[in-house]
Amino acid sequence: MEKKSKLRLRLAVLYIFELAVLVGPLLTVLILNRARYFTTVADTVKVSIGGMLCLIFLGLMVFGKLHVSGGLFGVGTVFVLSWLLDAILQDLFLLSGMALAGKVLDSIFFMPRARSLREQIRIGKTADAAAAETVKQMEGVLQKYIGRV
Repeated sequence: MEKKSKLRLRLAVLYIFELAVLVGPLLTVLILNRARYFTTVADTVKVSIGGMLCLIFLGLMVFGKLHVSGGLFGVGTVFVLSWLLDAILQDLFLLSGMALAGKVLDSIFFMPRARSLREQIRIGKTADAAAAETVKQMEGVLQKYIGRV
């Protein structure tokens, strides 16, 4: 039991680092260029709402709950986010490069470890279920031959 909780804690910490690596380079560019992106109150509100939506989508993608397709939802999402984030779209090349750098770091350092931890947790659950089934079978055999256990 204790090993499973340690594995789950390690997986949660890994997810936090994964999210930080994905968002960190983008936040660095935003902070360095904040005077250009947040010139008016309207720009600040739009970029903040767009950034929050991006973080929500990114979090859902990290946890495997969102798979963006090219349908109406995908195109509508791109439209709304481009409208909300129009102040920072001038630096799209730089921002997309930072997002790519974050994704590469995530793919190299965090995704393999997360996959391994999820597999260890799954194996632990399977082993626990098999052990419980074996105990039930042994109790059945003992009851059959000895009587009440």
